[in-house]
Amino acid sequence: MKRRFVVGIDGETPEDAAKIREYVREKKMGWHHWFPNLWLLTTRNKSITAADIRKLVRSSTEDKHVIVLEVDAVTWATFGPNSQEEGGKNLSRWIRETWDTD
Repeated sequence: MKRRFVVGIDGETPEDAAKIREYVREKKMGWHHWFPNLWLLTTRNKSITAADIRKLVRSSTEDKHVIVLEVDAVTWATFGPNSQEEGGKNLSRWIRETWDTD
């Protein structure tokens, strides 16, 4: 079963983002980070917890506020560009293909 996390970081730096990207790639997680300070993560790994993700984010700095929520994605709605070109950002498609599917 797929697990979903929402991560918010107050004042995320490029270094923070790079560290999180390294972590999610290493753990083979799905991720979305098109909005500053907000991450959507997916995984089938049952051992990863919200506290693990919070610890990772806080390891780069101790002065940022962080929230990590594990959520059941029951409903969602998006608005934004629906670029159909190769590599174009399409939030609705990402949510449908990565966040929604089990």
